Amino acid sequence: MNLLNRAWKKMFSRKYLFVTNTISSGVLLGAGDGIQQGIDFARGKNHTVSYDWRRTGRLFIVGLIEGPPHHIFYGVMDKVLPGKSTRIVVKKILADQIIAAPFFAITFFMGAGLLEGKTSKEAWDEFKRKFPAVYAGDLCDYSLGPSE
Repeated sequence: MNLLNRAWKKMFSRKYLFVTNTISSGVLLGAGDGIQQGIDFARGKNHTVSYDWRRTGRLFIVGLIEGPPHHIFYGVMDKVLPGKSTRIVVKKILADQIIAAPFFAITFFMGAGLLEGKTSKEAWDEFKRKFPAVYAGDLCDYSLGPSE
């Protein structure tokens, strides 16, 4: 257990946090896709015979692409807006919703679409069609209260 504890502390140390956040982003997007495919299969919405590993791989790649800008954006935001007062937290939420949410939605839909073989226009059209629902869901996350 000591080895696992040391590895965990090392992964999340400042020295390796960028790499850890990047890999975590890819793993979480890939895992989320796996869960979604399982839900779709259970509900009878899965129109394929087997698990789509390529789709999961594409989303893992999108996560790896989005990981570095996530790490940088939230690191900069913590430097520009230090502290945890209610006023600072509200400013961070506003920055997240006004800047980060649209940017990461665009990179997600464009990245996933292009990796699926869609044209830029097709990926952009999908983003425009789905963004209002995605953004509304993102806003609901904050209305439920803090996640910490």
